[in-house]
Amino acid sequence: MQIGDYVRVTGWGKGIAFQFCGHPKDVKEFWVDLGDNNGFWETDEYEDDSRAIVVMVGDDRKFTVDTLNLALLNRSDFCGGCGQIGHNCED
Repeated sequence: MQIGDYVRVTGWGKGIAFQFCGHPKDVKEFWVDLGDNNGFWETDEYEDDSRAIVVMVGDDRKFTVDTLNLALLNRSDFCGGCGQIGHNCED
């Protein structure tokens, strides 16, 4: 799946299209032990590809969903104005 792809999200009803915006970033902190009571905290930022950030077509709010709940859509499958799947009034 590429940024900008259109998807259906299981659990949001069968009739709304979303646009895939990427994966959320998480940060892990861990202690690097140098011995003799010395060390430092290190952080590591990574993309969590088990989740996806999506925006409902016709809206601007971002939602984070499980990537297993996404199914790709063709652009011709929904209305570009309201995001309703099977309705093509603004194409």
